[in-house]
Amino acid sequence: MKAEVQIRSILQHSWAEIEHDLGYKGANEIPDTAKRTFYRVAALLEQADIEFVKLKNEIDLHIIEVSKKLDSEPENLAINVSSLISFLENSKLVFDLEEKVKNNLGFQIEKYSNFIDSEYVNDLKTHNINNIKELEDSFIANTEKMYKVIDNYNNKLIDKGTSFKPISKGASLLWLRSVLNNED
Repeated sequence: MKAEVQIRSILQHSWAEIEHDLGYKGANEIPDTAKRTFYRVAALLEQADIEFVKLKNEIDLHIIEVSKKLDSEPENLAINVSSLISFLENSKLVFDLEEKVKNNLGFQIEKYSNFIDSEYVNDLKTHNINNIKELEDSFIANTEKMYKVIDNYNNKLIDKGTSFKPISKGASLLWLRSVLNNED
């Protein structure tokens, strides 16, 4: 028994489906001008697929570079979606804060879920937090207020009779945001 395994991108798969459908029409049924167009589009899609791979690699490399700068030069690391995600995933400050909440209030810290978007970036910038160093300083300056935010949240859960209290890793950014925006 023989088998064939094909590994291809979504773009390659889509093109193969189109090519398969056109191929069953028979070579004689497709005019030469249409075949020429067909082959040009095939070349464009192949180039697009190559560019998507390059783009993915560039993004991955950028994330690695951001992670390196997180410790060595946080004052030179501008606040953007990538730097925020890296900060939340790798910062000892965030880890310690969330572990303390977990241990003191019985919360379950779940895997990081990517909830960061440009809205969070813009919100921090309105509070003059423009780089990771300023974000760290804000975390430190507002730690006690952040504990109050999560304590209030915990009390609301207790009032509702909820015993399972999951929070996403990185939730401390939400607590800081509440403090900075003077929310309860």
